[in-house]
Amino acid sequence: MGPRREYQTLTVVRLIAGGLVSTALVGAVACDADPQRVRIAAQDFRFDPAESHLEADRPVELLIVNEGREPHEIASPLLSDSEVIRLAPVEPAQARQGEAYRITPGKTLRVTFQAPAGTYFIRCRIRGHGGMAGLLIIE
Repeated sequence: MGPRREYQTLTVVRLIAGGLVSTALVGAVACDADPQRVRIAAQDFRFDPAESHLEADRPVELLIVNEGREPHEIASPLLSDSEVIRLAPVEPAQARQGEAYRITPGKTLRVTFQAPAGTYFIRCRIRGHGGMAGLLIIE
């Protein structure tokens, strides 16, 4: 085997090993750290609590429970930002409405993620629910 062929083989081995290492690291983030759990009640027409504080660099399990009589469409950068690492599929996945998730009365939206430090706005996109907003502050 010539020097060029050995170099190509070594590069492929490094790429495969790098992929395995990065897969293992993502798995370690998801499995090793206990997620912070936040429950937000979507009521007619507010979030309770309206503001939650979380630690950065730790997984978060966010539950938004519709305790009201009206459906809500939850929109947030947490659901669409490319810097937010989704650690599990959003449940229920079929509730997606564009960049938002619809939650009917009595149902729960579950999002498990890890996000960089920042302030993340959550709101209801349904007309007439304009004052329905909240903040997740990740520090």
